[in-house]
Amino acid sequence: MTLNSIIANFQTFKLADLLDIIIIAFLIYQLLGIINRTRAGQLAKGALLVLAVYLVANVLNMRTVTWLLNSLLQVGLLTLVVLFQPEIRRALERMGQTDQWASKLFNVKGRYNDPSFKGAWRSAIIAICDAAERYSAAVVFFCCMGAMLGSAAHKKADYGKDVLIVLGCAVRGERVSLTLKLRLDAALEYLEHSPNTAVIVSGGKGDGENISEAEAMKRYLVSHGVDEGRIITEDKSTSTWENFKFSKAILDQRFPGASAAFVTTSFHVYRAGRVAIMNGIEAEGYGAKDVWYTAPNNYMRESIAVAVYKLRGLLI
Repeated sequence: MTLNSIIANFQTFKLADLLDIIIIAFLIYQLLGIINRTRAGQLAKGALLVLAVYLVANVLNMRTVTWLLNSLLQVGLLTLVVLFQPEIRRALERMGQTDQWASKLFNVKGRYNDPSFKGAWRSAIIAICDAAERYSAAVVFFCCMGAMLGSAAHKKADYGKDVLIVLGCAVRGERVSLTLKLRLDAALEYLEHSPNTAVIVSGGKGDGENISEAEAMKRYLVSHGVDEGRIITEDKSTSTWENFKFSKAILDQRFPGASAAFVTTSFHVYRAGRVAIMNGIEAEGYGAKDVWYTAPNNYMRESIAVAVYKLRGLLI
């Protein structure tokens, strides 16, 4: 990361970002305290060891080990919720039995002596615990979906297709986001192994974006040595469905009968591949690396998206 990019990030730093950091730091501090008081301590040491191996495997480009650990990390957080449900419940109940949390979070220390407020506070904590037990099936659902999405994402790239479609993602002003950068880096690797492959960069202009995602992607690829003549921009799409719908029109017009592949983030490969088929594109999916600290959130959101698409008949 260059000094200019660091300065640019600080220029967009807001009060909400500071509060975000403070809340996360506070939660991590409390979590470490809970771990020290429960049997989770040994598990935490094991998790750190797994993370260290994962980082080493990434650096050394050990594909099989990276795929295996990726699959574990994608569902690991949800699995921990199931395994340590009793400890989590006890921790929440302790929160409900003291005015420390209420006074810190809601500034209601004076009101805590009020029996009605005290009863409501404890009832809320108990309700949260009961809901966690009741919806354990949902946790199992997310674990299974995460495993399925992960298995679809880590197939070996089939180089040499006629056209590579790169699906867009957020742009910050005119700069590609980290997630989009990882997609483009994966595309660069593919194009390096496939010198005759053309590339369609697909993505319109969203809120907070000064240029279209397609234009930002094109600039990134050109700046990294890709011949501009190999790049076709599709700058109208605003969803995965439109990415493939509009790319299909380009394929039919400029590359009739061509073979195709697409690049997106790992968690997105499963759904994107099926959306491609429903738009008439038979394409191999190539999964770019996910940002590790957003993976649990991404896989949970994608699991819900797959379920919704299935219910609406938008996935085969």
